[in-house]
Amino acid sequence: MYIASIIVLAVLVILFISIAKVYRSIPLIELKRRARDGQKLAKALYKVASYKYSSQFLLLLMATVASAVFFVLMDKKSPVWVAITADLALIWLAYIWIPRSSINIVSQYFAQILARPLGWALQYIHPIFTRFHQAGKRSPHTGLYERADIVKLLTVQQKQVDNRIEDFEIDLLKHVVDFGHLRVIDVMTPKRKVHAISGKEVLGPIVLSELHKTEHRYFPVYDEKRSDVIGILSLFGLSNSKLTMTAEEAMSQSIYFVHEEQFLNEVLQVVLRSGQELFIVVNNQGDYTGILTARAILKNLVGEVVTEEFDQYDNRELVAKRFSNQEENNVENTEETTEVVE
Repeated sequence: MYIASIIVLAVLVILFISIAKVYRSIPLIELKRRARDGQKLAKALYKVASYKYSSQFLLLLMATVASAVFFVLMDKKSPVWVAITADLALIWLAYIWIPRSSINIVSQYFAQILARPLGWALQYIHPIFTRFHQAGKRSPHTGLYERADIVKLLTVQQKQVDNRIEDFEIDLLKHVVDFGHLRVIDVMTPKRKVHAISGKEVLGPIVLSELHKTEHRYFPVYDEKRSDVIGILSLFGLSNSKLTMTAEEAMSQSIYFVHEEQFLNEVLQVVLRSGQELFIVVNNQGDYTGILTARAILKNLVGEVVTEEFDQYDNRELVAKRFSNQEENNVENTEETTEVVE
């Protein structure tokens, strides 16, 4: 009877510690996602894991009680050297080796079997645990202190083995995080590199060809000096009937100015409200120092633009076919990559 009791207590300690490890191995949000997808094990575990700290506390409490009874029986009924050896063996196995080992099928099986009775017990015990937990609860710390910490976290996530966030999504998040501290002066085109055009320039084929070669679509138009900007010329607004006009006649007189020390997120709001594509950048003295385009703002917000053939966007059939194929591939990938709780 004594030996049987010792064995049962040791097994219970190992079992409770193993089950607690199973619950800690999968974040609650991921367990909920798997349960929604219909995974049987995830459904069973989520009912207990949803109690969060209470489930862990209950399992560790039961393991501690079983361990204490095991130690008392061993000390009373066994020789000193046997008791010490058995105590150390149980401590090493349950509290050192199991927490560092991989989850096995046996612990998953018993976690699923005991999920129902644990869930029943927790619905009564959880309110009590909550009172004690909230009494000494401090504001949780995220472990993040500044913007660089978020970028580092995203980089770690990108290298994570079970990461399911696409690389382009993580890169986009990194750009969004960095976007908030960028100023106009960080991304603008300095005046010495700006492709500007004189207001008296006739927009003939040669001039338009040179403008198209720059791959820009908007150009400042100046009067006598390059610093005297009098309008904005858009290549989109030109038609064959305007090819004999001067840049001053074809330009738009609406000019928007931004300060070189303004933050990009502030200028982005102006872009969204006004629809303006090009801004003249000025300094504290009001001097023209460069230009800022909406394209440059978006590039720093979402990253480099991936070059693609434009015929897939101006052809209805190609667009429809492309996205229908993507939906079929997503369905196939979902069926092939059914998640398994490890």
